[in-house]
Amino acid sequence: MKKISKKILIVIPIILGVIIFTLFYNKSLLKENTKLNNSFNNPNNGAITNYTKNIDNKIITLDIFKDWQYEEIIPTSEDDFQFALQIYKRSPDESMTLYFYNMPFAVCGTGLIQKEIKLNDNTEGSIGYYNEETWDFVSLAKENNIAFINNNLKNEEALESLAMIKTFSVQK
Repeated sequence: MKKISKKILIVIPIILGVIIFTLFYNKSLLKENTKLNNSFNNPNNGAITNYTKNIDNKIITLDIFKDWQYEEIIPTSEDDFQFALQIYKRSPDESMTLYFYNMPFAVCGTGLIQKEIKLNDNTEGSIGYYNEETWDFVSLAKENNIAFINNNLKNEEALESLAMIKTFSVQK
């Protein structure tokens, strides 16, 4: 009986620790998700550039906020994309990139968390996180070769970039 009670005394704190960690982790994800949903408005008082491009007979549009810059990236023969648009506020090293890949976009990995996202035009997609701090990618469900990739954006700039992504649309 003493062996069983010693095992229980050891196992119960471990189980409680796992439960507390899970509750705290889920609460922080909920807080981040709420923060994202509440911040999808243009923080720049409506000052935007309406970017439009025709790619493979698809018209894409995206609102780019004031103080953000963008550059089209022309692929080389070795690249796995047909078009890319890099968008940044301070530096290309801290940016997001819109890719039109040659094949469907796919990811996997340990620790990957995916949540649903709806763009302003009700397009459904997936937002991926490898940690609870900042988004890593946004992919579209019906246009599975299109994805936005986060390249070191953090905090407010990461939130602003998500607000811009919400304005993205594709018309055939």
